[in-house]
Amino acid sequence: MQTLPPPREVKEGEAKEDKLEVVTKGPPQVLNKAQEDAIVIFKATKAAYLNAKNYKEMDLLKSYLKQVISLFRVIQKFLHWKEMLKKYSDGWNLYTERKHIKGLKNNKQLTKESNTQDPKKPYKIPKID
Repeated sequence: MQTLPPPREVKEGEAKEDKLEVVTKGPPQVLNKAQEDAIVIFKATKAAYLNAKNYKEMDLLKSYLKQVISLFRVIQKFLHWKEMLKKYSDGWNLYTERKHIKGLKNNKQLTKESNTQDPKKPYKIPKID
């Protein structure tokens, strides 16, 4: 059985420095003109969606959001989705927005249904005993 030698004591100020390697993933991806244009259109459509949301234009919201989602899918082909959300979406999640619009649409339908009365349904007179 082989025994290891005892560790060498190091005096203060004489410490051996560990060499650390810096690992990088490579140079940042360079985008071509068409890819940059797609990102610019995405940002503009997102801004138009947010403006419509501020002015409560429900009719426009759904179409703007469809455009934003389709542009996001195009951009995903050349950028990773995490990088896309981090750099160009400012933390704004378009799929969460889609859920909110579906909820608002359902609420709007429920209020329309509750406001309309069935003309065939007669009014019931309460009985007084």
